[in-house]
Amino acid sequence: MLLAGFQPNHVTLASILALCAKVGNLQRGKELHCYILRRQSFKDCLVLWNSLVDMYAKSGRIVAAEWVCASMSKRDKVTYTSLIGGYGMMGDGEVALERFGDMITSGIKPDHVTMVAVLSACSHSSFVCKGQRMFEIMRNAFGIRPRLEHYSCMVDLYCRAGDLAKARCMISETPYGPSRAMFATLIIACLVNGNKEIGEWAADKLLVEMKPGNLGHCLLIADMYTVAGSWSKLAHVKALMSSAQKAYEFALMETDCVLDESSKPMVDSSSIISQEQSSDEERLVEIG
Repeated sequence: MLLAGFQPNHVTLASILALCAKVGNLQRGKELHCYILRRQSFKDCLVLWNSLVDMYAKSGRIVAAEWVCASMSKRDKVTYTSLIGGYGMMGDGEVALERFGDMITSGIKPDHVTMVAVLSACSHSSFVCKGQRMFEIMRNAFGIRPRLEHYSCMVDLYCRAGDLAKARCMISETPYGPSRAMFATLIIACLVNGNKEIGEWAADKLLVEMKPGNLGHCLLIADMYTVAGSWSKLAHVKALMSSAQKAYEFALMETDCVLDESSKPMVDSSSIISQEQSSDEERLVEIG
């Protein structure tokens, strides 16, 4: 884009920052930050500055995220949600809840995305009581109807705390139909805590719900049945694993054949692509 003479607008930059946050490319994010700072036209662009806060928070640079937040003339729920999520990811639930309090004090009402970040922060810090309280506040104080992701956070919270009975109750109470990830999380917690009864129940449920050929889930279920001593169920799972393994190996062979056939034409153009990428990177560093 730059080589063609086009200048990126705030939408383009926000999209690239989101990509940097997703793949963990902090260096490119910093270069874009410099690019933004040198252009007055982006000074009051809330969407762009929120993208910077989110990029730093997801990259684990929470101090930089706070610095960007402090430099902003205006903040919204996206700003605070990014900070809450960043602190939660680092296991600093206390500060995450403090930022949530700052958000409420500022008169900003949270949405369902904010509450996912809050509940996740409670989960990563094993704040069971606070997580339960936030789940109730979400419904009663803010009128936010819990979604599947909120129930998933609560299941994860109880599993991390070792309260497997409450985790099973939460899964059973989910009005949307529990996800496969919920059952997998509960099975792992049961394996860690040695709870055969609930673990076998979750394994039975996951066996019905899982996608055909999912080796990861098959292995998890097989481990649970082995610990529980459910040998007939284990034999059934091993048969599924054998079929899934054969299908995977066949698909891998087909992929290798396709790659072998297409590798020769791509060799000639690879050097050109590399040169273009290098030129783009050098230009971005010069501008930023």
